Amino acid sequence: MTHVPAHDLQRAACKAIRNLCFTANNRVLVASVGGCQAVIEAMKHHPDVEVDHQGCMALRILAY
Repeated sequence: MTHVPAHDLQRAACKAIRNLCFTANNRVLVASVGGCQAVIEAMKHHPDVEVDHQGCMALRILAY
C-alpha cells in the first residue's frame, strides 16, 4: 500500500473513512476492503496530531 507523504491528505482520508462509517452496512463494507488497515498505516507513517485524531475517530466508529 502506498501512502502520499502529505499529512493534510492523510487527515482528510481518515476523516472521509470516518464519515463513511456512520451506517452499519458501510462499516462492514469499509472494514472488508481494508479500511482499518489503511487508517492504521496512515497513522503509523504520518506522525501528526490531526491524522491521529481523525484516525482514532475512524477506528472508534469502525469498532462500533
